[in-house]
Amino acid sequence: MKLNLKLVSSLIVLFSIVTLVGGVNWLVTAINTWSKDEETYDLLQDQFSMNRHAANIIYILVFACTLGLVTIVLPPAVKHLI
Repeated sequence: MKLNLKLVSSLIVLFSIVTLVGGVNWLVTAINTWSKDEETYDLLQDQFSMNRHAANIIYILVFACTLGLVTIVLPPAVKHLI
């Protein structure tokens, strides 16, 4: 089974957009938690007993990694679609 290059490029673009939305969601969660200075109930804080500031730093790191990954992967994929 041979995959078409345009199909693979389209899937990479789709997955990159979905990943970017998820990363932005994590960034917004960190910003809201710090700006409102209130506890949020999430997996990192509830299940792993992590304090709020450590969880927010993880949220920001996840966003930064997501942004870096999308920046590296997305342009070549879009180039193959054009």
